[in-house]
Amino acid sequence: QYIDQARAREVIPVLVTPMHRRAFGPDGRIGQRLTPYAVAMREVAAEKKTPCVDLYEASGLVMQKLGPDGCLPLFCNPKDFAHFSGKGATLMADLVAREMKRLDIGLSAHVILPAIPDENKP
Repeated sequence: QYIDQARAREVIPVLVTPMHRRAFGPDGRIGQRLTPYAVAMREVAAEKKTPCVDLYEASGLVMQKLGPDGCLPLFCNPKDFAHFSGKGATLMADLVAREMKRLDIGLSAHVILPAIPDENKP
């Protein structure tokens, strides 16, 4: 419904999958708790022929590379698994912006990729 309403107003809809949570299994692998939501978003995007930023995939790759301890600075506090610090929010925004640019969907010319200071890079 939202996609149809946006298009009726000549808006370019873009779907974004959820990002990963900081949840790792005992084997050190990033958890897959939100996979059904990411899959559903991709399916709707395909069905509606709508661009989809796969933040779930991108954030999972980054978090897996960093590992449980390396991810800590991306979140508000060590007990928080979902809310990003400024550093984490900047990283998620960068992942979305880069994927928007890669998708080349008409909005790409308006996406300016910021230079992220080294202290904010994972």
